[in-house]
Amino acid sequence: MLKNQYPKYSQSWYIYGWYLRNRLNIVVQGILLIVVCLSITLLSYHSRDIDVPSMDVPYIEVSVQAPPIEPPVLETPVVEVPVYVSPYTEEDVILMASILQAECWEGDWRKEATVIVNRLEYGSSFYNPDGTLKGVIEARDGSQFNGSRSESYKNREYTQQAYDAAYDVLINGYRAFSEDVIYFANVHTATDTNFINSVKWIEKQQSSRSHSFGVDL
Repeated sequence: MLKNQYPKYSQSWYIYGWYLRNRLNIVVQGILLIVVCLSITLLSYHSRDIDVPSMDVPYIEVSVQAPPIEPPVLETPVVEVPVYVSPYTEEDVILMASILQAECWEGDWRKEATVIVNRLEYGSSFYNPDGTLKGVIEARDGSQFNGSRSESYKNREYTQQAYDAAYDVLINGYRAFSEDVIYFANVHTATDTNFINSVKWIEKQQSSRSHSFGVDL
């Protein structure tokens, strides 16, 4: 039988050394684990105070425009406004201005001119014997108007006021009354009471020098 080449104490030291190495490894691993945990903890707290640089990404604005909404096109009905075409001449205007100057003293002379035109355009043959302005003024031997009865309107000088009233009614088509108003008179000075009582006076005169205006009863 072979004898052990090593002394007895050498085997004990070998076992003891192996035990120390194992213990040392465990201690070292524990220390490393503690170091790692502390490092992670310190990094986590430290990262809260560190401003992490932001990466500047260029901002690109993309605008998408929707196509404009066109409002619905509403067809506007075309309303044809009748244009007044005067059948009268400058001679008629002068004739009307002359009779207005002879007949009227106060008030709006367009009213008297309207009555004369109503007789011409809508009156019966009693007031309009030949369809002319001169015929209306001189109807019934000039008995319808004081200015024609005395023939004072002929070649009479008229004012701008009389001319403007005649022009407005004859050329511009202005009418102060409806077509049924065919009378004017100074009811305060008129002597023909039968005539005065046969007319419905719709507008009374404002003064003793103006006219009232009326229609047939």
